[in-house]
This record gives sequence, structure tokens and C-alpha cells, in this order.
Amino acid sequence: MKQYFLIFFSLIVIFIAGCSANNNSTIGSETVVKAENYENAIKIPLSEISTTAKFFNQTIDGVKIEFFVVKSSNGEIKVAFNACDVCYGNQKGYVQEGKEMVCNNCKQRFEIDNLDVKNKVAGCWPSYLESKIEGDSILISQERLSERRYMFEN
Repeated sequence: MKQYFLIFFSLIVIFIAGCSANNNSTIGSETVVKAENYENAIKIPLSEISTTAKFFNQTIDGVKIEFFVVKSSNGEIKVAFNACDVCYGNQKGYVQEGKEMVCNNCKQRFEIDNLDVKNKVAGCWPSYLESKIEGDSILISQERLSERRYMFEN
């Protein structure tokens, strides 16, 4: 009986530790790059973007804000926060698996080609980050990054 209690207690401790872990680096082996500042914006050369998501971070007022940029199969540039409007409190972000972005918290899958300008479904969805293409670069304003800073605060 004592053995069962120890096993049960150990499982509870492991479960609680797993649920309370703050996993800010679930990106794994993905590329994480500090983005370049450019006139109150982040400037990313289009030549660096491919169908493999590239993760970036920018610190604003002491908060590291994470986002990713990826090219869809038809060449469109998709930009999103590495968080969603629902799961952001868990601070687990997304990982790419093939042609999909997968939420590290709820495991929902989102086709990169379908990532749109706004959250089009209720629930988990990579949170939209407004950007614009200017010349051979993607520009993301510091103001837009700052608007979702709360998603990355501890």
C-alpha cells in the first residue's frame, strides 16, 4: 500500500510541476533572432524568410516579445505573435511541424497558408501581428509589438 501511495504522490508532483512550468523557450532548435531596430520599427530582410518559420524577439520596456515570420506556399508573408489570444497566459507559443504551426499549450494545429490578418475563429489562433513590406524588407512597428506586450509579461 505504501508503494502505491508513493507512486500516486510522485505522479501528482510531476503533474503539478508540468502544469506550473513557465516554458518561454519551447521554440526548441528553431532559429531565434534579435530583430534589427529601424526607425521605430523592426526591419527583417525578405531574403531571410522561407517556408520554415523564423522566430524573433524584441525587448520593450523589459519584456521580451516573441513573434514569428513564415512564407506560405503561395509566397505570402505571414507574421504572428508567438502567442495566441487564449493560451498566451501559459507562455508556450508555437512550433512548426511541416506546413502547420502547432500550439505548444493546447496542441491545436494551424495551416500556415490559412494564417490570416485577424483571429478568425474563437479559441486558439496565432495572434495577428500587423506588418508591411517595404522594398526588400518586412517592417513591424514597435507600437504594434507593444500592444500585445501583456501576453509576454510574467
